[in-house]
Amino acid sequence: MASLLRMTFDEAVGTFEDNSIDLLHIDGLHTYEAIKHDYECWLPKLADNSVLLFHDITVRMDDFGVYQL
Repeated sequence: MASLLRMTFDEAVGTFEDNSIDLLHIDGLHTYEAIKHDYECWLPKLADNSVLLFHDITVRMDDFGVYQL
């Protein structure tokens, strides 16, 4: 089952139980600090065999830092 929630990542994380997410796509702010924060907040929510997708992992311009994570 998929759900669309119209809220920030920080608002949404509390609505999921730990180990309950099978597929997560993170496409938020692209700075290293922001993506690291999102990753650390959502990591406990991922199931053991889950798949985690990051957006813009090869962009190396401006303040993009996803590739560093």
